[in-house]
Amino acid sequence: MKRSTLCMVIVLFLSSCLNTTICLGQQQALQPDEYAVYAVIAQTLFIGNGTDQVIFEKRISGNRVDDHKSISNQIGWKFSELMSSTIDDYLQKSRKAVYLDVLFHLPVKYFLIAPKEVDSFFKKGGGRWDAFYKKYPKSPGLLALSRVGFNQERNQALLYVNLSCGSLCGEGSWILLEKKAAVWAIRNQYTSVRS
Repeated sequence: MKRSTLCMVIVLFLSSCLNTTICLGQQQALQPDEYAVYAVIAQTLFIGNGTDQVIFEKRISGNRVDDHKSISNQIGWKFSELMSSTIDDYLQKSRKAVYLDVLFHLPVKYFLIAPKEVDSFFKKGGGRWDAFYKKYPKSPGLLALSRVGFNQERNQALLYVNLSCGSLCGEGSWILLEKKAAVWAIRNQYTSVRS
């Protein structure tokens, strides 16, 4: 009797985990379309002559303070074609931190570096950008990505990309993509921060 009760509890617990973001310490996996969008961004904006590797922050931070109205105010005038459902999906996904996995399809090698490694470059005595570029030469810098919001038809995508490339070098951009004939392409970009 005890064994069957225990089995029933385990089955119920595991079945309840199927629809949750975190279950038994694992995160919700990013969707394949998100990796396709990330690859387009990397190839189009950050892989060029002389680039032989791309460095991504492994952790995608959650808990953004943006809401629908603030995003619309920031970029609505620039992205007139931006759909409300795309913003809603972006906001919903951005609530929790997640981690990238080695699922990119890029023409150059890439590395996902954990927050601890990022911090090691910029702590006292860590060498800062000189140490970063010594370890990752011929990279455009350090890319931090947001989750990707999609519209209901999954043919429009929105994300925020931050490139850090030096003490006074970097930019943060909202990027809007469109999918036509199964191919993602950048439709519009708005750089909101530049140093």
